[in-house]
Amino acid sequence: MKDQNDPEVRKTSRLIARVLLYQSAGKSAQIIDSFTTWVLAGVGASMALLLGNLDDVSVHVSLFQFRTALIAYLIGMVFGIAEKFIASYVIGTAESAIEAAEYHKNIHENFENVDYNVIREEFERVTLPSTKYAKRLLHRLLRSSENAHSMAKLSQVQYVLSGLSILFFVLTIASLIHGLQV
Repeated sequence: MKDQNDPEVRKTSRLIARVLLYQSAGKSAQIIDSFTTWVLAGVGASMALLLGNLDDVSVHVSLFQFRTALIAYLIGMVFGIAEKFIASYVIGTAESAIEAAEYHKNIHENFENVDYNVIREEFERVTLPSTKYAKRLLHRLLRSSENAHSMAKLSQVQYVLSGLSILFFVLTIASLIHGLQV
């Protein structure tokens, strides 16, 4: 077994940790995003059905409660959309990083001299200024310059947004049930 203080061992261990962080962030982001999508679609379809039949529904549900439910749904939808943006960023970045790790392994087997700064510059050249700004802002908000750590933190933010979205969807349903006039 190699010495843990050996710089090469630490470098390899960090690379493995980064790949694992990307994998866990990407996979969990996909699962929670899929779940949130189904909940958003299901509650949205129900609200559309109720809105389409408002004259018939207003006999059974008070309009105040229906309005409250609609507002709760819209707030939940805002959280759901924010969750989807974060999920797409986390999933895309995670999948790219995992592929990059595979390229990294193949490159080191076949090539000795690779300048990773050139690779990073090529990515920067095609990135829109607004995307660069958003990325820098996210790194500052998450207090991490390491992308793998940021993805792990963003995945957790995604969980919170998904939870808030679902909470407001539950409030939507609860408001409708509370307003039933039976």
